[in-house]
Amino acid sequence: MHMKRTKFKTGILAVVFCSLTFLFSGDGNSIYADEILTDTELPVGRFSFEEKTEEADDEDYESVEEDDVAEQSLLRMTGISADDWEKYGSDYFYEQLSDEEKKYWDDLDAICEKYLTTETDAVTTNTGTYRMKAISGSTLEKEKQKKVLRMFRYSKPQYYFLNATIYTITYSDKKVSMIFGIYPAFGKGADRMEETEKVKAQVDTWQKQIDECSTEDEKVQTIHDLIIQKVEYNHDLVNSDFATENTEYSQSVYSVLCTNKTVCAGYAQTFEMMCNGTGIDTVAVTSFDHEWNKIKLENNWYNVDCTWDDNGSDNVGYIYFLRNDDYYDTSSSYSKKHHAEESYWEGYLPATEMDSVGSPWISVNENASGSKIGMSCYNKEAEIYYTTDKSNPVTSGTRMLYQSDFLWNSSEYPVIKAAAMEDGKHNSAVVTKCLHNYNASILADAACEKAGTREYTCTICGNGYMEEILATGHTVEIDPEVAAACETAGITEGSHCRVCGKVLVEQTVIPATGHTPVTDDAVAAACETTGLTEGSHCSVCEKVLTEQTVIPAAGHVPVTDAAVEAACETTGLTEGNHCSVCGKVLTAQNVIPATGHQWNEYKESGKIKRKCSVCGKTETVGTYLDVKKIQLSKTTYAYDGKAHMPTIKVTNTAGKKLKEGTDYKVKKPSGRKNAGIYTVTIVMKGKYSGKYQKTFQIVPKGTVISGVKAKKKAFTVSWKKQAKQTSGYQIQYAVDAKFKKSVVTKNVNNTKKVKLDVSKLKAKKKYYIRIRTYKTVKVNGKSKKIYSGWSKVKAVTTKK
Repeated sequence: MHMKRTKFKTGILAVVFCSLTFLFSGDGNSIYADEILTDTELPVGRFSFEEKTEEADDEDYESVEEDDVAEQSLLRMTGISADDWEKYGSDYFYEQLSDEEKKYWDDLDAICEKYLTTETDAVTTNTGTYRMKAISGSTLEKEKQKKVLRMFRYSKPQYYFLNATIYTITYSDKKVSMIFGIYPAFGKGADRMEETEKVKAQVDTWQKQIDECSTEDEKVQTIHDLIIQKVEYNHDLVNSDFATENTEYSQSVYSVLCTNKTVCAGYAQTFEMMCNGTGIDTVAVTSFDHEWNKIKLENNWYNVDCTWDDNGSDNVGYIYFLRNDDYYDTSSSYSKKHHAEESYWEGYLPATEMDSVGSPWISVNENASGSKIGMSCYNKEAEIYYTTDKSNPVTSGTRMLYQSDFLWNSSEYPVIKAAAMEDGKHNSAVVTKCLHNYNASILADAACEKAGTREYTCTICGNGYMEEILATGHTVEIDPEVAAACETAGITEGSHCRVCGKVLVEQTVIPATGHTPVTDDAVAAACETTGLTEGSHCSVCEKVLTEQTVIPAAGHVPVTDAAVEAACETTGLTEGNHCSVCGKVLTAQNVIPATGHQWNEYKESGKIKRKCSVCGKTETVGTYLDVKKIQLSKTTYAYDGKAHMPTIKVTNTAGKKLKEGTDYKVKKPSGRKNAGIYTVTIVMKGKYSGKYQKTFQIVPKGTVISGVKAKKKAFTVSWKKQAKQTSGYQIQYAVDAKFKKSVVTKNVNNTKKVKLDVSKLKAKKKYYIRIRTYKTVKVNGKSKKIYSGWSKVKAVTTKK
């Protein structure tokens, strides 16, 4: 299912910034908002046409009869077609073409309508992709064909299966035909027909909502809002340089109507399709990397850019809605650049001189007296009219002129609609503030292969949106394989859907295999059992092919089992015998009991042990007191130039503290002033024996960070010099304040150095830094670093 909730237009290619300057009254309520347009990067994403050339057989063309063309022309004039698809396209550019160019357009239209309304398969290219059939016998120059082809593509959005590849088909008579490629998923007619039904279902659903509007302004705004509320801008596709375009369909209305992710091409072509389907003249136009619309209302043409009005989530903007060319060219240099029409449009586009009033804002501010409504518009000369009875503020007789903030009695009138008006300009879009309460209803249940539709309708204002219920997919039930037998046929494993019964994997017949003979080995006769001669049977069905005959039993062959002498823990055995062939016991051996141990006790390592004088086995039978634990009062000291020696505590196995001099003596290591690792030797005496060693260390004195300076994608850290009994410094930095992940360690092997530059970092990123000293010492002939404690952590944020 798809429900548009939150999306942010941030990414490598497109970042949206909208600056609003708010002025406030004394009680903090919003009074008005000014729009400030800056040179910020809004999304673009038109995929440039890819051109390919292919030689074809002379039969590889669509035979378009004159009657077909005449019928197309008649349908165009009357505004109807076999499946009512023609109304979704525009003839604005067609009417400006020459007769020869119109003929090429009509031929393209006839071929595409056939793909749209029948199960005709597309042409498979030499590289395995799909394209339209070529047009036979056109004498139109190649560059004019290309111009007509492009204008046709942007005037016929209902042909959703066309992709952005232009094929130049060359024939043996040197004539050429330029046609479009077709997305792989729509190459097969049966598959395409299923997708056409999905497209039409969504179009019809939207058309019902549009038809409920009473004015053309309301219909255009509804179309604008439906598209923006349904889709998300496909940043991943644009950032990948359209790597997955063949399955994303971003240059087609299919991406909006069926996948819910698109780029500017999808926004513009869907807006064009729904407006023309509603009877409002609309065209799609392109710049070098962007696509938007021009629309005719009340005999004036305006620009509409749904892509740039999509602010994320359900937040619909109207900054680029019903604006003139001057606004698009002067609002920002970025807008002017990306709304500069491509050269082949020159002389064909309508003038868009009339501008519209920017849409007002409705703000709700809470204070002690309740919810207060404020309204504002960046057009200072505009007047804002509003209604509280759900009627259109542009035409309603109950509309009111906004003059100052007022309390909102939401229980009495939960919906407020507002529009801005100014002489000489088109009225703004209507904005609505409503306490939405949506009810959901299922319009079409999802089936195995077909998605369903759920409709959400606000019970207060009637606003609604649709979401797709994903197809359930088939519930696979395995049809088991029946193995072929020697004399009977079998069938392969297959499967079908348990819900709809569709056969998913068909079962096929496996021929009978015939017998497979294998040898039944001869079995030698044993002492008490008979044997068998060699025979054979079928390994598949087990049928006996050569019968085996019985060999009589051979009888036993006795052998002596020697007597075994009993030991301390193990029993012995008397003499017996068994058969050397089958192993059967003929005379059983009797058990001789174990003799038992002859023990001698002694003491060792705090334990009372005993040893058998016969077998030598030893075991512990008790304990006596011995050393249990040796502890140093402290194992780590920080260097301070003084000698250090921890006190020693020795306890026995009874938990008693032993006395130095009486129970043990201590050999202290020499020095014990400088940084290093020192070993203390404890030698037991008196009632105790053994020698033990314990170590403690003197670590170098630590240092502190004296300063951190942020730089562009870098920083410099400095610290207090600490040279005594120090070999160097160790610095760590990380984006994690707890230094648990992504930690980078730098060693400075120079005690005189007190500063380190760290570069190649991320911009505007916060890093945490700490430092400690270390001393390299020798332990058993090997070098080892010992470290001071870490300094306090400092933080720094790199610059952009």
